[in-house]
Amino acid sequence: TEREKEREKERETAKGVAHHLQRTFAFLALSLRPSLSPSPLLASLPPAFKFGGQQDACEFGRYTLSCLETVCNGHTSTATDKGGEKKREGPVGLIEGRMVTTITCLTCKSASSREESFWDLGLPLVDLGG
Repeated sequence: TEREKEREKERETAKGVAHHLQRTFAFLALSLRPSLSPSPLLASLPPAFKFGGQQDACEFGRYTLSCLETVCNGHTSTATDKGGEKKREGPVGLIEGRMVTTITCLTCKSASSREESFWDLGLPLVDLGG
């Protein structure tokens, strides 16, 4: 079907991005050269990251982690930690956080909680210099 073709194309793109990320990190780790051209990595990215489009580091990080998770699909799992909490393993599990939002009624003191995962945490930066 058309959807299966689209998914296969996304998997192939993810494999290409993961391959170029691996080569980039290997080069950075093993080379004595002072610089690296990211052209092969940039060429492997989908159109949303090309042609002068503006993306921030957080969006790029999410996309690359998504690619790694796609490539590692058969190698990721869910484990239970010491406290009985389920935790994802694999690329996303390394940086995924959990947040609990609790709302308490001021009248009856009844509380309801909702747990959700996050990949990044936005924090305001304060200029203390003046």
